Amino acid sequence: MGANYKYGVDPGFMVDLGSRRVKVYEPGAGYTVASGVTVNTQYDYVLDNSDRPETAVTGSPDAKAHVIVLRTVLVF
Repeated sequence: MGANYKYGVDPGFMVDLGSRRVKVYEPGAGYTVASGVTVNTQYDYVLDNSDRPETAVTGSPDAKAHVIVLRTVLVF
């Protein structure tokens, strides 16, 4: 079992004004099924906030995402 937290900032630039901030929360777990076979599951919750204005054309610059990752690792 494990968890991770990530935080990042993009200050924008002269052509694309407005800073953006992203926060990612990642809990996960792994289980060894047999020698050389491991299964892992991971859930990511992503929050993206921006200083950019919301317009009728572009919509909201803020975003939320839910990501589920399932993987199997084989070692031989």
